[in-house]
Amino acid sequence: MSIAGPGAATMTAGRPHSSWLFVAIVLVGLNLRGPIVAVSPVLDDIRHDLAVTSASAGLLTTVPVLCFAAVSPAVALLARRAGANGAVALSLAVLAVAVALRPWAGFGLMIVATVFLGAAIAVGNVLLPVIVRRDFPRRPGPALSASTTSLIVSAAIPALLTAPLASLLGWRAALAVWAGLVVVALVFWWTTYMSARSPSTASVNPASAEDGAPLPAAPASKVAVWRAPAAWELGLFFGLQSLLFYATTAWLPTVLRDAGLDATAAGSALSLLQLLGIAGAIAVPMIIGRMTIRYATAAVLAGLWIVLLAGVALAPEVWILWCLLGGVGQGGSLALGLSLIALRSTGPDAARNVSAMVQTVGYSLGAAGPVLVGSIHAATDGWSMPLYALIALAVACGVMGVRAASPRTIS
Repeated sequence: MSIAGPGAATMTAGRPHSSWLFVAIVLVGLNLRGPIVAVSPVLDDIRHDLAVTSASAGLLTTVPVLCFAAVSPAVALLARRAGANGAVALSLAVLAVAVALRPWAGFGLMIVATVFLGAAIAVGNVLLPVIVRRDFPRRPGPALSASTTSLIVSAAIPALLTAPLASLLGWRAALAVWAGLVVVALVFWWTTYMSARSPSTASVNPASAEDGAPLPAAPASKVAVWRAPAAWELGLFFGLQSLLFYATTAWLPTVLRDAGLDATAAGSALSLLQLLGIAGAIAVPMIIGRMTIRYATAAVLAGLWIVLLAGVALAPEVWILWCLLGGVGQGGSLALGLSLIALRSTGPDAARNVSAMVQTVGYSLGAAGPVLVGSIHAATDGWSMPLYALIALAVACGVMGVRAASPRTIS
């Protein structure tokens, strides 16, 4: 059964109103970055209390990104066996347990919990665009905009609140408290997507149908997706924007401090970059319905990345302007990548495979970003060459973005 879209007044039998589906998707999105970002404000406390090196403590933020790349290929299989709805519910349950238990053990078990955390988030990363494609087929723009915005808000909230909570409760409780938001999302998801199914659809074999909807007669092949040039163009675009995001997130405060800014200004620059991403995430899915606008959007977003990087290299004292423009570019780039997964897939089954492939490629490249920048910095003993290298990659991101904006569908 299909859902008419966000503006529909009623739903088909046994399915909830589309506004509840909309809220459920947003709540899941609000948990797909926060558990990772929450570690950064208390990383020094973790390192001191657990007696680990800075490099070891850094694994708490890099391991989840590696898990995104490693787990994404298996998500399509999980979704075909359990249904997309069931797979998301399972991932939320695992995420809640991992977030709640992670701070209360030694460093080794903390890494193990972080692996489960990253794997659980990878399921949501892959399947949210698929579910939007399936449940909002007529007007995917608002749902895509909301789901992408929720990812950025998910990063911003813990970045702002974890340190104050740690000063009151200690860093362990400040990390564990975010499990409560996961539980809220799980309860809402279960009551909206799982228990709301009618008896006739609940009993369907998940191997032959997904959440009550018949599968296509000829489902898309995972192998075929990996052989499709159009899927690789989209994957490389997603990967390049991920690399730019994670490299900038990791090193921007250090670059600005070495340029003479104090710690407060450097930290504010990163927060501003994250918060302005909300504007790009809201706007891009709403405006890319027309092909000419889609191409132009990809080029403009790459241009904003270039302005940010060149501005920091040449005039770091004007960091507020560069972060304002770059923030829109980074949020819009993520939104464009996720939107194209939904818009270019021929159906839900194809979207599962395309999303898994694109995010596997994307997060593999993304995880390399901080290491690449750090290595170039160490080899050149300065920040000019790393920033110029990122500018070159931003140009490549623009080229691949224009290619990925093609109207050709991927199946």
